[in-house]
Amino acid sequence: MSYHRQVLDYLHDTYGVNDAKITHGGSHPKLIFTYNNKRCHVTLQRDDDRPTLFSMKRQDIRRLLGPPLGEDLFPEQPTQKRSLDEMTAELQAKAGDLDRIASLPTTAPLVAPREIGQALKGSPVKPAAPSVGSSGLL
Repeated sequence: MSYHRQVLDYLHDTYGVNDAKITHGGSHPKLIFTYNNKRCHVTLQRDDDRPTLFSMKRQDIRRLLGPPLGEDLFPEQPTQKRSLDEMTAELQAKAGDLDRIASLPTTAPLVAPREIGQALKGSPVKPAAPSVGSSGLL
């Protein structure tokens, strides 16, 4: 399918444009159409086999026309109204879970890197030597 045909089909299927016409004149063909009672035009590339042409033109059309009519970018989420008693009970249940987790005994010993362990014991810490290449630079 040619690039021009893909653009025409996209306009028809996505935006409901039925009057799109490609006019030739000048160095590039132009696509002229009416959308939302406004006359619009889009400059097309010459028909080419590059696979990215259609995706780039689709972005241009969306930038020009915005989201298709009827497409809601941020649909409203149905909200359930909760009473204060329900929310309080939910918070108390979560707080009870936190208290239960905090009261669990810890069975795993705390493991720290060697340098931190030596520093806490008061032993001098020898920092690891940086790796140096043949040029003497890091």
